[in-house]
Amino acid sequence: MKINELFPLLDAGVQPLVQFTAKIEDYETIFDNNMRGRAIRYRYDSDNLYIVTFDVTEVTTKMHNKRFMQHNWFDKNGQPTMTYIEAGHERDTEDVFFMGDDEGYFELVNDEDYLNPEIILENLKNKHSVDIERTPQIDALIAYCLHIGQNEGWKEAKKLYDKND
Repeated sequence: MKINELFPLLDAGVQPLVQFTAKIEDYETIFDNNMRGRAIRYRYDSDNLYIVTFDVTEVTTKMHNKRFMQHNWFDKNGQPTMTYIEAGHERDTEDVFFMGDDEGYFELVNDEDYLNPEIILENLKNKHSVDIERTPQIDALIAYCLHIGQNEGWKEAKKLYDKND
């Protein structure tokens, strides 16, 4: 996808979830190959240079991204041994500078499947078995499921929450 193809979506109020490709490592950013972020806005800087802001606060995005973080941030000995979080660079948003005709740095993610609470819970059950401990992540997951509404997945999350209360 070309960067400038993202702009009409943002202009229309759509904030798409994207998954970055290995090409993103051409730029200095917190993102690594296969990590995700939600595009929330862009602005023109100069000479066909655009700044796209990505939100990385969603629980499912954070869970996904942890699997793909590279140890490419330098420690006090000058060695690339840390992830951006370990290096103290965790933040809610990340600005990435692109040329307007750049292409292939990310792909759109199908939110409907990725953000489906049943799928999230199934993944958690498979990863942690049925004895999921109450954690801030579970609390956040329930809040998220309640927030997105119509889906019945939040009831399952509530059962897991109450079981571990």
